[in-house]
Amino acid sequence: MDIVAHSRPAVVAYQDLLRLHLDERAASLIGTIEERKRNGRTYL
Repeated sequence: MDIVAHSRPAVVAYQDLLRLHLDERAASLIGTIEERKRNGRTYL
């Protein structure tokens, strides 16, 4: 398994979403995660 380094904004966004999820405040958010590929990389 390769270790993948993520950008600082991606890590911060993940931490914010995880914190909201754990606090159960994200339950009112509506939407989906969309995967996009750009220059050989995949972004959510």
